[in-house]
Amino acid sequence: MPSDDDRALLSRIATGDESALRQLYTTYRPALHRYLWYQMHHDLPQVEDVMQETFLSIWRAAHTVRQGTSIAAWIFQIAHRHVLQSRRVNARRREDVVFELDDERDVSPRSLEDDIVTRIDLDEALRTLSDKYREILYLICLQGFSLYEVAEILAIPLGTVKSRLSNARRALQRSLARMQIMEGK
Repeated sequence: MPSDDDRALLSRIATGDESALRQLYTTYRPALHRYLWYQMHHDLPQVEDVMQETFLSIWRAAHTVRQGTSIAAWIFQIAHRHVLQSRRVNARRREDVVFELDDERDVSPRSLEDDIVTRIDLDEALRTLSDKYREILYLICLQGFSLYEVAEILAIPLGTVKSRLSNARRALQRSLARMQIMEGK
């Protein structure tokens, strides 16, 4: 993603140019959608809401981007903040809701036969990871952000990014190993 072109688009957005916002949206939508898809646990309506909030924030804050800032990291940082906000709101809603049985969700424990029959791929193994680990892996491995950029996006120290990445890799390896053992039985 060319940063100079993005910076020019942001300058135009800051002056109220809607076509520049559409261009930036077209450029970043695929990568942001994938990121949000994993962060919002495959909940398409939430993904779309957070995507909309992200670009609304970009529209409002385009004039605040500092020179030298990675535009991609800045955009993902905004998206990350909206993900956290959405999670907080959803957590509050769950606390307020009386337990209801969801007919679409299987609440019975999975049997060993179900585990053997079900072929589990990497996407499913990633879902077993905590949000903080899945997010680190996604930003670094799939989006190609540097450790420094991830620290900036998530507003955490570089050392925390490194330790989370290491822990995420180990957790993913353990999850995949467990799945292979279950498939092999």
